[in-house]
Amino acid sequence: MSKRPLLIFCDTLVNLGDLALLAQSVAAGRNQGRQVYVRQWAPPPPIIARQVEALGASIVSGRAPAALLRLASRCDAVIGGGQIVRSNVSLASLIAMIWALTLVRLGGGRVSGWGMGVGPVRGWRTRFLWRLVFRPGERIAVRDPLSLDHARRLFPARAVVQSADMAFLAGALHHDLTAEESERTSVLIAPCIEGSEGRSIDGEGFPTLLACVRQQMPKAPLVLACHDPRPEVDGGAADWLIAYYDLNDARKLDDGQLATLCEAYREAVLTVTNRLHASIFTLLSGGALLVVDDGSDKMRALCRDFAIPSIRISGPPDADLIGRTVAAAVNFDRKARKKAMLRIARRAQSNLLALGDHAATQPVERQGRIATRSRPTFRQAP
Repeated sequence: MSKRPLLIFCDTLVNLGDLALLAQSVAAGRNQGRQVYVRQWAPPPPIIARQVEALGASIVSGRAPAALLRLASRCDAVIGGGQIVRSNVSLASLIAMIWALTLVRLGGGRVSGWGMGVGPVRGWRTRFLWRLVFRPGERIAVRDPLSLDHARRLFPARAVVQSADMAFLAGALHHDLTAEESERTSVLIAPCIEGSEGRSIDGEGFPTLLACVRQQMPKAPLVLACHDPRPEVDGGAADWLIAYYDLNDARKLDDGQLATLCEAYREAVLTVTNRLHASIFTLLSGGALLVVDDGSDKMRALCRDFAIPSIRISGPPDADLIGRTVAAAVNFDRKARKKAMLRIARRAQSNLLALGDHAATQPVERQGRIATRSRPTFRQAP
């Protein structure tokens, strides 16, 4: 590998959606002829760490400053993708990132943002530190219009452009989601229940939604896919849905393996979710998609971009409306969606422009139930 190594600053790797984004960035770096390192402030779970290593990347601890700074001085750096710019990042982590990026620049390297999600950043200290992450003139690529608005407010002197989520970049993730022609037989539910954000796939209309889905596909087995299998996040949400709604015939998918998750999306005739990357996985796999509208602006933007049917189920259910929405999700316009996918994929490719390489990113070869019936509140994953 002849080019400068690539040092990736990404979100904490506990969620398989974030691991998929990292896989895209690692593939892009390796196809540019680079050695790839991934900076993690907190060590990822062992099952995630093994998958990162299988991608051909090395994890570097953000809490080992001497080793990180020595490495940074000979690297280019990428920040993203994923929802990385936000308020709830520790100040120590941000300060360590700033020091490392300073060494990148002093060593002659470049810094770029790739398909970042940018949320509202509150608190003057956090805003001040985030503004030190990028220098004026450095290109920041964000994934959606909402992130673009937040980024322009946070980085008024920086060059901010809208690209697209790194997941849409043609490459390893696309290959994994379409690698085999699988018979689509199941209904997949990817739940997100996060009390800190007021988000939930559950609601008064959830039983009606399930009934309408079963009416459309009476023989399809139900799979609950946990992007973050920890019991305080998706794992607990899936257990609660199974217990509360007596979904004893459902299969819970929580082994923490990205390959297993991709296989489940290939086999799903319909995905029902309020998760962003569950929706993107479905789009990439070519399956039918129904979004539960829980008030998320980023999900509403995705639905607009791809004409995805969505439904609110938090209030009294309208069985007729829910039934029509399920039917629309199953009978979506495949040609129109494919056209939208090609447009977004070209936009995602622009994430790589700041590091001066337009190479296509082809796939890289790489080696209990909850007893209570009260509605849950799961905490936001750290």
